[in-house]
Amino acid sequence: MGFNAPDQATLEQYRNAAEKEHRDYWAANGGSPNPDSFFPGYERGWNDAKAALSSGNDTPEGDDLANWAKTRAGETGQPEDSWEWEHGFKRGAADVKQAGSQ
Repeated sequence: MGFNAPDQATLEQYRNAAEKEHRDYWAANGGSPNPDSFFPGYERGWNDAKAALSSGNDTPEGDDLANWAKTRAGETGQPEDSWEWEHGFKRGAADVKQAGSQ
């Protein structure tokens, strides 16, 4: 089973699901989502992982994925405390891997 790069419509489907879950989480836990941070991270994670997987590489998991997200946050000029961007990055990377494996 290989990786089949998902198209833009698939990105939008997964991104919409992530947005709903993100907003629902914050609504249930008394917080306020920051889509201006989460979704750029999500799309960067999706695109970076898509590029890696399309070239035959795998994507990191666990702590390695967290480190990749933190590194990419710094490289894209995110503030040091960019946990929501990093969370979006990790979610996007995981989603594209799942979408391309179906």
